[in-house]
Amino acid sequence: MKHIPLKTSAAKEKDYLAGHNLATKVGGRPSVRKTVPSGSPKQMDIALSHTGVVTSIVSSNTTMRSATGRSSNLNCRGERHSVQRGITIRIHPGDLQQQIAVEVLRCLARFRIIRAVDIAVYCFAERPYTAARQAARRALNGLLKRGCILSYRTERHQTIYAMTEAGKRFLEEYGFEGTASIRRAANMVNPNHTLWLDFITLACEARGLSAFTESEIIRALNPDVTNFNKMKKRGIVEVTPQPSANSSTASRRKIKLLPDAVALEDDGITWFEIDASRRGPARAARLMGLIRKIGAPVSELATAYSLPLEQSSLLRLSIHATNPSYFRLLRNRLMKEVRETKSIILTESDNNFRVVQVKNTKEEFDSGDCDECLPASNSDSYIFEIWRARDCATGLEDACVGQVILQLLPTWLPNYKGSDEEKSNPAGWFEQNYLPYHRPTSLGKWPMPVSQFPLNLKRL
Repeated sequence: MKHIPLKTSAAKEKDYLAGHNLATKVGGRPSVRKTVPSGSPKQMDIALSHTGVVTSIVSSNTTMRSATGRSSNLNCRGERHSVQRGITIRIHPGDLQQQIAVEVLRCLARFRIIRAVDIAVYCFAERPYTAARQAARRALNGLLKRGCILSYRTERHQTIYAMTEAGKRFLEEYGFEGTASIRRAANMVNPNHTLWLDFITLACEARGLSAFTESEIIRALNPDVTNFNKMKKRGIVEVTPQPSANSSTASRRKIKLLPDAVALEDDGITWFEIDASRRGPARAARLMGLIRKIGAPVSELATAYSLPLEQSSLLRLSIHATNPSYFRLLRNRLMKEVRETKSIILTESDNNFRVVQVKNTKEEFDSGDCDECLPASNSDSYIFEIWRARDCATGLEDACVGQVILQLLPTWLPNYKGSDEEKSNPAGWFEQNYLPYHRPTSLGKWPMPVSQFPLNLKRL
């Protein structure tokens, strides 16, 4: 992975002076700078007039801050208008900048590598996307100048950041532990899958949920083992793969699966699968086996995180894909399950399983199982419900035990440049019902993220 060198301040100053001394063209002809002898009356008049202009500008922009956190400014017409100062009414901007730097390094200590969009989610999720990304880039550029982090370019032209020894020492000054990750970042070939599962984990935490990545789950399952490579427990749910009829390579042998990330919600567990590339038929067969486990308790995860009984069931499966053809393949498989289980009478038997689509119900699908069998669709998310028969006062009743959410990852966010329609509010940010997953209508709207600043930090 290629390291991106940081431009020195001397080089930036040289570029600035070179650009400042260039003659600009006005009306097709280069402008000429006239020099006036020092001490001449004309130069003194120019200096006095310049001082008067500066004084008038400063006086017209004089800010009167009130105790309510609003600033009263005078515009060019002499009219007063109030400006909301935001979080700076509670914390000095310099202290806020320091706290943001600490949080960025703490995020790096946890995930080892990050992008600017990850910091936008972690520190500034409550802001519009363009403002959050600008704030994230300012924080990362400040740490680059301090030498606390280094930047690298991946094979897919993504800029990632890793912590240096200086960043580790900076964290230790505030009582936090960290590990330099520049060697790991330099040896990575394609960290796309890791970056996106970290992104979804941070999006869950921005919504107020407790979330854990795949490696964190493995460590929780093996608390007595310190060497990660020697941790033997690497699965929490045993499934029977369900290959399609035209697949001859997928096996039906039982296998234990581990999520890419999980979120612990009040009503149960949300399982995340991040498919950052097209997978084979065996992968789809395992996912079809996993949806048959929705509604069942996940005892190993409940033991690892000491979950109460009412929160220990697998309630949702959220599948995020980046490859459109793989997205269509999974959509076709789920729609096939909808057709095949539509007429089943639910009883407490092996057939106690039904898939119901609850979004885009007007779309018509053929009975095939290949990509070409379904018409094109502009939808980037589909929601399905899993129904089973359950005991009730009068016998058995059909009940929804969970959901399957299939959606595209917001891969457009890292390189988003804005448009006239959605300048600061692109699709896929927190202001829409999209992150960390498209929330079903029956569950209500996502709560808006709240700023975590100011923090109670003390330097040791």
